[in-house]
Amino acid sequence: MKKFKSSLDVMRRLRHRLMFYLLILLSMWSCLVNPQKERFDINAGIGRVTVNEVDIQVKFAPLALVGGVIEARAQRPTLEVTFQSRNAAAVNLAFKLKNMRQDALPVASAGTISAGERAGIVNWNITIAAGQALSANVENFPGGGAYRFGVVGDMHYRNSTATLIANSAASRGLDFFIVVGDFVNQPNDDEYNWALAISEKFGGPVYTAYGNHEGFRSGYMNYYRNLFGTTNYSFTHKGDFFLILDSADQSISREIFRYAESELAASPAALKMVFMHVPPFDDTGMRNNSFNSRFQAARFMNMVLDQGVDVVFAGHIHTYQDFWVDNVRHVVVGTGGGRPEQFDGVGIRYVIIHSSGGGYALETVDLGPD
Repeated sequence: MKKFKSSLDVMRRLRHRLMFYLLILLSMWSCLVNPQKERFDINAGIGRVTVNEVDIQVKFAPLALVGGVIEARAQRPTLEVTFQSRNAAAVNLAFKLKNMRQDALPVASAGTISAGERAGIVNWNITIAAGQALSANVENFPGGGAYRFGVVGDMHYRNSTATLIANSAASRGLDFFIVVGDFVNQPNDDEYNWALAISEKFGGPVYTAYGNHEGFRSGYMNYYRNLFGTTNYSFTHKGDFFLILDSADQSISREIFRYAESELAASPAALKMVFMHVPPFDDTGMRNNSFNSRFQAARFMNMVLDQGVDVVFAGHIHTYQDFWVDNVRHVVVGTGGGRPEQFDGVGIRYVIIHSSGGGYALETVDLGPD
């Protein structure tokens, strides 16, 4: 009996020791896994398709071949498309471009543009000669001048508040709108289809940043990349520079940091803006939902100061904050439907930025209590 009990004790100790080592290994593995790097690494293959031996690549935007028509959802004001033909004859390509401006047709550098079946969709037809290599642009807003755009965060699949915001934005005639993450609450067919449908009510294109709720249960691979595109991208609109970054994991990876630094350094724009889901700082500290590392926040802050960034827009905290860190303004833009903080008295709110050749003004739009 003593031998039996001794054997049981040994087995228990071994089991506890094995569990201990397993927990250590799991902890080490979680440190090695970098979802942001994985998302960054596979971004390059999102907007690629081959049709009749013509290799087609659209920068940042997802592509799909549907019934012989190439469908693309614009992720920024200008679509940059490259063609490389391996065909011995000319090939006519038909595109359906979604998430386009609704008040006027865009301008294409090659091919012809015509109205689609409804507002926000256009048809683009282009002929690629045998063996031709071609780069072409489709621009939603050619030229310069003053403009306005809106920013909101954290809609969380809440149709009533999202509809309020969309109707308000449409009534203001904004150039476009940016949703800084958590457009959906859970990544599934119903919620992503809703996000696409509600986008069409804004009266203009809707661009997105990647939030943590988009990524639950492999949401990036299963939905986001195929419907919205990449998680890190940039564009210049009427002389101003826009940089959208993936901070959904409460940080930005080394790869994203280097990308951001390079894009900002290459831009000569007088007004530079950064958009992300999780902010580097939480001004009140009530939610503890900013970057999860003070070192990361400091590194990011030094970079945006060095590169002349004017404003950093973020969401995630479900409140409104507007504060300065050195010469950089930080705006947590309010909530578009996620549970708001009760102590600040801020209900459903989004912001409009009025830009006029390097200068800007910020307007808040309050749509009542939650």
